[in-house]
Amino acid sequence: MLLGWHEEVLLSDFGIATVAHSTGSLSAEAAVGTIAYMAPEQIQGHPRPASDQYALGVTVYEWLCGERPFSGSFTELVTQHLWQSPPPLQARAPAISSAVEQVVLRALAKDPKQRFATVAAFTEALEQASQEDALLPAAPASPGMLTEAVLPASRAAVPTELAISADTPQLPTEYATPQGEQATDLPPAPGHPLEPTAAATPLPADVPLLPTPALPVRRRRIARTTAALLIGLVVLVVAGGILGSLGLLAHFGVIGARSSANTPTMVRGGTWVDDFYVDPDSLIPYGAGNSFSTWIDQALYLPLFYSDPQGVIHPAAATEVPTLKNGGISPDAKTWTFHLRPNLVWSDGQPYDARDVDYSWKLWVNPRFGAIYPFDPTLISRAVVSADNRSITFYLTRAYAPFLSLWVDGAAAPLPAHHFSRVAPEAILKSPENLNPQVTSGPFMMAESLPADHFTLVRNPRYYLPSAGLPYLDKVVFRIVTDEGAILKDLQAGIIDSTWLSDVRNVQEYQRLYHYTIVTPPTNTEFEALYFNFHNVVLGTHLEVRQAIAMAIDHQALIQGARHGFATSLCTDHGSFFHPGYDATAPCPVFDPAVANKLLDDNGWIRGPDGVRTRDGQRLEFEYSTVTKQSWSVDGEAIIARNLQAIGIKLDIQNYPDPYVFYGPFLDGGKASPPTGAISGRFDIAEFTIIPAYDPDDSGLLSCDQIPPRGQNIDFYCNPALDALYTQEQATADPGLRQQVFIQIHRIYLTDFPFIVLYSPTENFIVRKGTHNYQPSPFSGETVNLWQWWCDNGKC
Repeated sequence: MLLGWHEEVLLSDFGIATVAHSTGSLSAEAAVGTIAYMAPEQIQGHPRPASDQYALGVTVYEWLCGERPFSGSFTELVTQHLWQSPPPLQARAPAISSAVEQVVLRALAKDPKQRFATVAAFTEALEQASQEDALLPAAPASPGMLTEAVLPASRAAVPTELAISADTPQLPTEYATPQGEQATDLPPAPGHPLEPTAAATPLPADVPLLPTPALPVRRRRIARTTAALLIGLVVLVVAGGILGSLGLLAHFGVIGARSSANTPTMVRGGTWVDDFYVDPDSLIPYGAGNSFSTWIDQALYLPLFYSDPQGVIHPAAATEVPTLKNGGISPDAKTWTFHLRPNLVWSDGQPYDARDVDYSWKLWVNPRFGAIYPFDPTLISRAVVSADNRSITFYLTRAYAPFLSLWVDGAAAPLPAHHFSRVAPEAILKSPENLNPQVTSGPFMMAESLPADHFTLVRNPRYYLPSAGLPYLDKVVFRIVTDEGAILKDLQAGIIDSTWLSDVRNVQEYQRLYHYTIVTPPTNTEFEALYFNFHNVVLGTHLEVRQAIAMAIDHQALIQGARHGFATSLCTDHGSFFHPGYDATAPCPVFDPAVANKLLDDNGWIRGPDGVRTRDGQRLEFEYSTVTKQSWSVDGEAIIARNLQAIGIKLDIQNYPDPYVFYGPFLDGGKASPPTGAISGRFDIAEFTIIPAYDPDDSGLLSCDQIPPRGQNIDFYCNPALDALYTQEQATADPGLRQQVFIQIHRIYLTDFPFIVLYSPTENFIVRKGTHNYQPSPFSGETVNLWQWWCDNGKC
């Protein structure tokens, strides 16, 4: 906001101008100037008109006290906007009245519905509050408060356009009473917070000052127009220009002065301790089945490409991300070339090159290896390694836009061909190296592997970035602590540096931990959903039952009750605008139990004496299951059961404590009977979370050729029209055209209801204060940039 001579406000955005002329990606640092004013719903990908009111509220807050309500790194700003209340204005500027403070804080409400109906209503309320409450008697100037007590000696240089009307505060010594109002000369009562005391804090001795007359003990009122509110800031800007220095502006807090002494200097060293909630099942790329395994993979392996916390893909072992422009992708998206950096080596000193990439993809498509998320064995027809082993070209059997996403991050990193080629494919995941790999390529390497207890990793001296001093840490210890209460105790005792906050029910306890900070990724990408087993005759053949269930579930009650507010509304599988495929216009089902009841009535489903509906001997009673490790899913089951009971559907809750049983034989077509794990049947309805990949392609979720045991289509749902759309989006390289295909896919999801998205969870992590660069990713979790973590003084 630029302030003109005639009290006009000019809008500009140099950040946007910079981005418009840049070919690079918008980084977290580049976005800070915008994120500082961004509404919570806008951060989460759901902007609305009230988002502008929030941004204006931040601006007014800053006008009144000289500081924005929130500050910090990109991740810290996101977390504060989403979850933390703004500091009270009166704490930073005691002269601000309660009435004005409440108006500003209402504009900064987290929920857009709690803000003013319009920006005009906001300004009217601010004007009314300023007329009702007296402000700013003669009192010490708070840092950042607009003040008239000090002006430069060369005041004659101030343009005459700054002449103040009777409707605005007079500078430097008078405050006019707005027309039609009676002046009040009474001072505040003794002991009142606004009681005048000493004069304003003096400027440094080298700043020339005019003699300052004693300020009258008269209450002044906030100006009745936005221009009047800005006038003091204009004077300070002019004064700062005349002085030829920013010292005056910094003195009054209009701009912030950052001392280099306050900027921490990166120091190498230290041992970082992290609690893991689930024991890893494999530390071999493409062999892992849970997120915690892949988080350690980030530390152990150097992938071809890695992502940042915003989901932007960067080259790692590769020299560049392939594109149509640089020739890495052919126009038909069937030929892909990866160029590798020179002189890469494994932790044992052997060369890391394109031959390792060639070995790895062949291993992953080999059914004997047993990749948890296998490559389609028909996708790659052949791969050719260059003569110098520095590049590899893949020739695909069909156009496949998601191909790059198969190679991103440590869980998809190449394996050492010289080390594993001597081992039978079927023996690799059964060998000791499954959880204790001896030859790796990442920033760290395994020093001690004690499954179910801890994994200790130490710096890899052969990591490819030694000149940058990476990694910064000496050691990382991942402790396996599967009890949420025990993790909380570890935090309270201060014996760990970070962890994922798996239990949202304890967030208030986490917030009380003074020496820790809660961190939230900059966007949501994952989604919580319930899935129907189409082998169940009622669920698979009666669309009206699935439709009624979709209309009967109270999504907001789930967000508040099961997730304690740490989730956003979502009805498709693409979480936010940060993730390609997000559909802001998706026709989400409306919560309407009355319509759901009528739909079942009209289709002949009659309530019995117990309230459960039946038709032709078929009963609307289903088993509903999740894994007990997901506390939010367990809490949500009770809400969903009540919702469905209201429309005559009964749920029998049967959960599974073992995630390997739940995500394995149970969802793949069998029903595991706890505690033995024996297969006894098939599930009816299951609930769990899915974290999408970097590419929006989700064909593995429901395509006909992914039905177990061939893939992950645990619905056993097959729709040729949907398959045709999957094929179309995979073959479309243009993002705009591809988005139109995703919109059509969403329409099938929201009319046929093979699954029902409940919400998009907001993940929370916690990190010790005094640590740096801890920036979890919504795609790849806690350790996305582990090699950049460091601690003050090298001590963690």
